[in-house]
Amino acid sequence: MSLLKGWRTRLAALSLFLLGLLEAVDPHLLVTFLGEEARSGVLLFYAVAFYGLRQITSTPAGRSEEPPR
Repeated sequence: MSLLKGWRTRLAALSLFLLGLLEAVDPHLLVTFLGEEARSGVLLFYAVAFYGLRQITSTPAGRSEEPPR
């Protein structure tokens, strides 16, 4: 398995984790920077991003070739 296989999904997951960590440390931090309206938009963006990343991949997670049929 290649170390960089699935790097886009891992990067998106890491950034969502960091946003969640910031929100846990200071619940009003995202609201201060983005505004209350954008808070739900950020979560929706990540949901769509994860769905899109999964749809554009043709191989199972962590594999470099298509499975045998």
